[in-house]
Amino acid sequence: MNNNNANGNTPLDQENGYAGSYHIFGHGGCFVDVGHYDVMPRRTYDSRAQHPLIGANKSIDATNMLRKILKATNTITITVVPMIAKGGRRSNIKDVVHIERIRINVMRMLIN
Repeated sequence: MNNNNANGNTPLDQENGYAGSYHIFGHGGCFVDVGHYDVMPRRTYDSRAQHPLIGANKSIDATNMLRKILKATNTITITVVPMIAKGGRRSNIKDVVHIERIRINVMRMLIN
């Protein structure tokens, strides 16, 4: 947070804007068979796992970072740095993450 220069080498501490992380264990390499990327609607009461290309909601508790930032400014910049596991086969890292929106929930947070 509030570190526009964050990248895969940035230390994971508050001084460098690190607020937390999340993991996606998902879609690895494939041979792209016909229909492979088609997400079909699920039937009612289908207990199987969701298709791996369905979007996910992730949460990070950034309370401590927000307290620190809000003492100095009321502007918050969020930088998401995608990391690929070693051995992961992906040629274009810019397409790894698609974010539609980021929501910050604040519940009567005391700044001091």
